[in-house]
Amino acid sequence: MKTLGILLSLLLMQYTELTLAQTLNTSDSQGHTKFTDQHVQVKKTAGLATATEATIIQYQATNTPSLSAATIEHAIQQRKVKNALDAHQKQQRYLSWEQQLTDKKRQITALKKQLAVAKKIRADDFIANAKGGVRLSQSYRDRVSGIDKKLTISEKKWLALRRNKPD
Repeated sequence: MKTLGILLSLLLMQYTELTLAQTLNTSDSQGHTKFTDQHVQVKKTAGLATATEATIIQYQATNTPSLSAATIEHAIQQRKVKNALDAHQKQQRYLSWEQQLTDKKRQITALKKQLAVAKKIRADDFIANAKGGVRLSQSYRDRVSGIDKKLTISEKKWLALRRNKPD
């Protein structure tokens, strides 16, 4: 149905251009030749009639070559191939995005497990202070905070990736 509409509109434009594209050759009283697409009327100046000729030079078609049905069919086939390629590329982008999302989620799960293991307090994680109290060692705090920072960064990247779903 679209093909028929395109063909009819192209044919209509082709015939309309031929009937509307007239070039007229006019010359004034001094002999200067002008080309125009409008009809010129005879002018009177100081009692003398200045005759201007208006003769049709030729019909001009636009630079658009006439399109055959085969050319239009070829253009339609090219458009279909391009649309199919675009759809395939879109699907590949979506599958890639989905895989990245899954990989980030696995990384987050692994980091949560590492954090749970790192948070388990062992006997050597305590340090006695001068007043007789006990506190956690710097190595324990570094171990837990390092994994926690990695987890936070991974979660932020996962959320950003999830928000940027491909079209």
